Amino acid sequence: MRIIVCMKQVLDNRVTLQVNDSVTQKEPSPVYITNPVDRVALQKALEIKDLLEGTEITAITAGPAGAEQVLHVALAGGADQAIHLIKDNTLEASDAYTTALALGKVCKELGYTLILCGQMSLDTNAAQVHAFLAELLGIPRVTGVVRLEVILQERVRLWRRLERGRRQVIECPLPALLTIDSLAGRPQYVSEFNLRQAAERQIRQLTSANMGLSQSDVGPQAFLVRVVSLSSPKPRVKKIYVPDSSMSTSQRMNYLLSGGTSGRKRSSLLEGTADYLASQIVEYLTKEGIKPK
Repeated sequence: MRIIVCMKQVLDNRVTLQVNDSVTQKEPSPVYITNPVDRVALQKALEIKDLLEGTEITAITAGPAGAEQVLHVALAGGADQAIHLIKDNTLEASDAYTTALALGKVCKELGYTLILCGQMSLDTNAAQVHAFLAELLGIPRVTGVVRLEVILQERVRLWRRLERGRRQVIECPLPALLTIDSLAGRPQYVSEFNLRQAAERQIRQLTSANMGLSQSDVGPQAFLVRVVSLSSPKPRVKKIYVPDSSMSTSQRMNYLLSGGTSGRKRSSLLEGTADYLASQIVEYLTKEGIKPK
């Protein structure tokens, strides 16, 4: 089985960010990290490799020269090879579609059984590149995957994350593209020793010229996604419980004297036999719409 893991370098949001025409850091030298959920996707690929003999993992990133550190992390974590799609003058300002177009060229050249991506990147949260990539390759795409099992290297059984804690179990033929949810697991620790060894390994570098892409293919005129404006998220106003207008004066006074908590939901402790407690839990989950009827 041949697995391709698409990874991305993003700004570390643990460092104070500021938003003007673009998102930057206040630090004099930007601090970058590997997109966290992309590392989870790599971890799922490594789990498949442990189960299926002969599995080969290729990590790909598209970005400037400095983005090579993402591939060092992938190689140190267990990837077999790495490819750096360098964003030169032609690809420098590429949007989600043209980035996917370039990645698709590499994927077709390599050949693949499975493509794994993080659900979304930490910087834009757009979740667009993998959608374009699957469409360009003409393969099925399944999003929000929290667990997967390979069936005879021909199909995968997937557990998708839905709302309210629900899970959807489906089967999908291969080849396919899967986006991995952050709840799928935690990436393994990568030691400094492994990182130093990975930094000495050869990484294949590609440019738009190597792939036969011209300015007309990936330039601004080919963009399908355009950023109109950027702004910082607005702070959410804390919700304050307001007493019902139908309450009497004495009831309002009692509410104020109680600290304003009388109208809030309070938790309760259930006691009783195991059968009784189970029935109460099922009744509550059904009432809240969490448990399917």
